[in-house]
Amino acid sequence: MFGDAGDLTVALPRDEFRLCVTREAEFEITPTPPDKKAFIEATIAKCGIQTDTFFGFNDASLPPDEQRIGGFNVGRWASPKEIAFIASQRTALKAEKKRPTKLHPGEADISLAARSFHSVVLSLDKKKGPLKDAYEQGGRVVFLTDFDKSGMSLSDFIKAGLPSCPWQSRISPRTPRKQPSARSGQRGNGDLLGCSELEDEHRAAPAAPALQQ
Repeated sequence: MFGDAGDLTVALPRDEFRLCVTREAEFEITPTPPDKKAFIEATIAKCGIQTDTFFGFNDASLPPDEQRIGGFNVGRWASPKEIAFIASQRTALKAEKKRPTKLHPGEADISLAARSFHSVVLSLDKKKGPLKDAYEQGGRVVFLTDFDKSGMSLSDFIKAGLPSCPWQSRISPRTPRKQPSARSGQRGNGDLLGCSELEDEHRAAPAAPALQQ
């Protein structure tokens, strides 16, 4: 949400939302243009955005700063649904030369899309790919492409867009609420993983190293 004039700490209050980015998303910050990078880093600091990392053991073929997973007290157990989705996307992972981000093409999208079976994923990327696949398979992906014209607050838009709403109430996207909403200016390609932890998804298993090369 590059250029957003709103305040995510107000739009998505901490008593209701826990905001996270994936480990792979962190790789994409470094080569970002300076102005956008400064915005991302300031937003992460201000909103207390955490990194959602799967638990696993180091990949000996990668240097320490390129590890995708975390060890004890760092990574979390991946749920069976997350592992199954990553395994199903193996053929979509392109093993060609890494990008400046040190990620393979498709790697970040697969990792993010898998999280939709554990958390709520926010994205502006509605084109064919892992995120759309996850959405069609029942993952909790909320596409923000129609947010600006919805007239809704960001939190209400997210709740209304969930295929399986974990909150008590559900607000129809067809009934805009007349209240201030977080508005976006120019947005980047990055996706924000909005983690509202769903307790029924917490039976988990170690992450399969499907994205490691």
